[in-house]
Formats: sequence, structure tokens, C-alpha cells
Amino acid sequence: MDGGDLRFELTGNWTRWRDAALRGGATTAAANATASAYANGIAPSDFYDGSFKFTQFVGTLDLKKEFDIGLSDPLNLAFGAQYRRESYSLGQGDAPSLYVEGGQSFPGYSASDAGTLKRTAKAVYADVAFRPPYPCGLRNMI
Repeated sequence: MDGGDLRFELTGNWTRWRDAALRGGATTAAANATASAYANGIAPSDFYDGSFKFTQFVGTLDLKKEFDIGLSDPLNLAFGAQYRRESYSLGQGDAPSLYVEGGQSFPGYSASDAGTLKRTAKAVYADVAFRPPYPCGLRNMI
């Protein structure tokens, strides 16, 4: 699921961008028709190795305005902020996927590997940009 981008003019000729998006995915891991190292010779050939899931929310706000200060190009002033929240989960595999090394192709995720981790990040920025006047003739050399 994705959010959308919204751009519009504010009073005083400020341009504003706002974006919000929720993204993610989930899947399971399995090994089918594979060998294993069971000691009794009776070994399963299908294993449930576990699952993983990732979600991410990002919200952004950007503001920009140009000012005519008498140079060849206007002065550009911009600033903005972003908030990000992420979550990652790992689910435990079944018992046969963990016995000895599980399936030969891939061992299952153990209980010590399973869990959910989360983090957030916040950022802000500011930008001022302008084209300075060039001394006599230098503009043509650059």
C-alpha cells in the first residue's frame, strides 16, 4: 500500500510538497523435497523454515520559495522534515527445520533468531541557494 504525493501553493508563493506512504511485505520460507540429516533414516523432506515481515511508514513535508533579490537568478530557500517508522519481524521455523541442521538446503529460523525489531528516524533540512554575480567575463569561462 502506497500513499500519495500532494503539491500545492501556499500564501506568499510558497510551494509545499507533502508525501505519506505505508509499504511492506511478508512471506514464509519453506524447503520442499529436500534431504536432511536425521539419524534414524526416516527423514521428512518438507520443512517450514519460518517467516519474515517488513513494514515502513514515511511522512515528508517540504517547503520551497524563490526570492528575487536582484541577481540573474532568484534566491531559493527550502526546508523540510521527514519521519520514518520501520518494523521487521522474523518468525520461528517448525521443529524438523531446526533438528540438527534441518533441511540440507536451508535450516529454519530458531527461537533465538525470531522476534520483532522496530526503529524510527527523524530528519530536518534547510537549503539556501543562489547564483552569485560573475566578475567581468568570468561567466563565459565556466
